[in-house]
Amino acid sequence: MRNKAKLIRFLAERKMLDEPALSGELESHVYADLPAWKDFLRLLLLSLGLGFLACGILFFLAYNWADMPKAAKILLATAGVVVPVLLSLSSRFTPLVSNGLMTTGAFMVGGLFAVLGQIYQTGADAYDLFLAWWVFTLLWAIVVDFDWLWLLSLVLLNTTIGLYAEQVAFNWSSGTVWLILLLVNLSAFLGFSYFGEKARKKTYSRTFLLILALGASIMAVNGFLMELFEPEESWVGSLLLLLVPVLLAASAYLAFRRKELAYLAITAISLITISTAAIFNAVEDTEGFFLASAWVLGTTVFSSFQLNKLRKDWYHDEQ
Repeated sequence: MRNKAKLIRFLAERKMLDEPALSGELESHVYADLPAWKDFLRLLLLSLGLGFLACGILFFLAYNWADMPKAAKILLATAGVVVPVLLSLSSRFTPLVSNGLMTTGAFMVGGLFAVLGQIYQTGADAYDLFLAWWVFTLLWAIVVDFDWLWLLSLVLLNTTIGLYAEQVAFNWSSGTVWLILLLVNLSAFLGFSYFGEKARKKTYSRTFLLILALGASIMAVNGFLMELFEPEESWVGSLLLLLVPVLLAASAYLAFRRKELAYLAITAISLITISTAAIFNAVEDTEGFFLASAWVLGTTVFSSFQLNKLRKDWYHDEQ
C-alpha cells in the first residue's frame, strides 16, 4: 500500500497522471475504503475484547482475593495464561486472532507471577516481577513476531529499567536513567522500522512504528528537560543535551525527505514541549502561565497550518 502511494505521488509530481486518473488511483490505492474500515474495526474490537477479558480476570482475582483458596487463585491465573495460548494454536482462527490470543496469554503471565508472589510472599522487589515477566514473554515475541506483542515486551522492558533504577541502582543519576530509556526506545524504533524489515522481510504496521517513535521522543524530551533545568555534573548530562537536539534535527530532516507527516508532527510536539517548559522556567507565577499558554496556542496553530500545507503539496489533496 505504501509503495503504491509513493508511486502515485511520483507520477503525479511529474505530470504523468491527469486529474481524473490521479483521483481514481488515490481512491483505489491510498484512501481508506469500506474493506479497510472493516479491517480496522475488526482489529479494534478484537483488541478491546481480549483486553477487557484479561482485565476482567485480574479484577475478579483482586475483588475475591480474601474469599478464594490458594489453589483456586493459582488455577484461575494459570488458566488465564494457558487457555489463550492453546486457543491460539488452533487452525480455526485467523492469524490475527491467534496473535491476539498469544498477546493476551503473555499479558496474563504478569498476573500469574503476581499471584504467586503474593501467595508465597517471595519478598522480591517490583522490578523482579517485571524482569521475569519480560524474560518469559520475550521468546514468545521473537517466535510470533506480532507488532503488539513486541509493544508489550518493550513496555515491560522500560518498566523494568525504571523500577531497577528506583529500587536497586541508587547511584544512577536521573540523566543516566533517561539516557538508557532513550537508547532502548530509539534502538527499538530503528530496529523495527529499518533493520527489522530487511532482516525478517516483514513490514510492521505504521501505527506500531509511530508508537515507538512517540515513545523515543518522550524519553528524549524528558531527559533533555531534566538535564537542562536540573543539571548534573556528569558526562551523561552533557551527552543528553547534545544528543537530543541532534536527534530532533535528524528526525525532522528525514521526515521531510521521506514525506512523513506523522513524524514531523511528533518532532513539532517535542519542540513545542521543550520551548514551553523553557518559558515556565524563565517566567514564573501567573505571567509565565499566560505566556506559555499563548505560546502553545500560537505554535500549535502555526504547526497545524504548515503540516496541512505540506499534506496538500505532498499528497495532492485539495481538501
